[in-house]
Amino acid sequence: MSKPTKVQLKTLKSAFVNNKPPYCAGSFALPLESFTLFYGKDENARRINLANASVDQLKHLVEACDPATLGLDQKDVHDESYRKALKLDGSNFATKLDVVRSGLVDSIRNDLLEGDKGRRSISAELYKLNIYGKDSFFRAHQDTPRGANMFGSLVLVLPTPHEGGSLVLRHEGKEWSFDSAKVLAEQLSPSIGYVAFFSDVEHEVLPVKSGHRVTITYNLYFGDGEIATGINGLGAYESSVKVALSGLLQDPTFFPEGGYLGFGLRHAYPLETKHNKEKLSVLKECLKGIDATVMKACTDLSLDTSLKLLYEDSKAEVLLDDYVPLEHWVVYEDSEALWYDLWKNYKGVLVRPSSYDKDKFEPDINLVWVTERTLYNQLKLYFGAYGTDRRRRTLTLSSALMSKWGLMESERQLRRLQRMSSTNGVDCRNKICWEMLCTESTYIS
Repeated sequence: MSKPTKVQLKTLKSAFVNNKPPYCAGSFALPLESFTLFYGKDENARRINLANASVDQLKHLVEACDPATLGLDQKDVHDESYRKALKLDGSNFATKLDVVRSGLVDSIRNDLLEGDKGRRSISAELYKLNIYGKDSFFRAHQDTPRGANMFGSLVLVLPTPHEGGSLVLRHEGKEWSFDSAKVLAEQLSPSIGYVAFFSDVEHEVLPVKSGHRVTITYNLYFGDGEIATGINGLGAYESSVKVALSGLLQDPTFFPEGGYLGFGLRHAYPLETKHNKEKLSVLKECLKGIDATVMKACTDLSLDTSLKLLYEDSKAEVLLDDYVPLEHWVVYEDSEALWYDLWKNYKGVLVRPSSYDKDKFEPDINLVWVTERTLYNQLKLYFGAYGTDRRRRTLTLSSALMSKWGLMESERQLRRLQRMSSTNGVDCRNKICWEMLCTESTYIS
């Protein structure tokens, strides 16, 4: 099978490099009454304006709070070596600040989202109020998505005097910092500091040096409808991707015998590992950042899209359109039963046969990776094995974006492709078909 040349792959890979950070941050001026907070755990609620709160008022707010916990293995854990802070749950406070009517959500949509997601409606769910006093901190962690359509978090920093407490964000080896205390100190009118970021962005709160860092956190969800943004044209990243793909579509030397390109997803996505194709379709509508832009680009080029899963171990790689539970699977040492069964009985597509069977089986597709798969979109599955080596075997479930180019060459490949077409409801014989692979991820909140 012929593969793209090094020059062609280098050109394509360069188009998929995106330097846009996975967050947006800044300050936002608001009317004085927007900083009014009502709080309490009983009928004796109290009121405070966080734009001009006195020391005694802040002290009472602190006393009304509970120690902040962190989510670990689906449990709330109190560990001050990892997180030292206070909290009020959303049921115990209310604020006059409306992040939608104020225009803040619109500003975040325009700055953070790309492609079709820039026109999606967004809902902001009030989550928690947190207070970080002197020496308080929160070590590096990721937020836990609370639904397939949750794509990120919004943190508002109220203008209470404090020093330190910068928010450090990390993603794909890059790091950014937002010093809300410094930003708020420079404002001439009552303002909040804000930072919105995708759920898979690692972040931490550095120790507060003095004062009280008071924050309100919202969970951000994609809505069902679209809005009229008034924004036209393509972003720089989307434009570069479309230009690169369009050029290759017109290049007869690119995959002349047909083949697949693989693109590792740049963001993590939660998915229950059950036989539920609806979950996959929901995730397709909830792609974010770079992944959403790539999907938008291929859709604009009339490329069919669908969600898929890739199973791989040391023996073989098989592409499937649904999750297959393997927790109780048992095979004999050196047996081909596992990957062969996934391939044959679950209508899989063979990406790589085992080294033992490479003379008996040929790959169904010619696959070249443009961007590698990421570790946070991989799930380790375990199954038993018998024979001289009785240790439990490991199978990796990975996620990536895949593109099939050109026609299949042999009759065997054409029959395989027709079977895939009937499974996916898509006629892939005479056009390019894009496939998205998604999987479960583990988070710390």
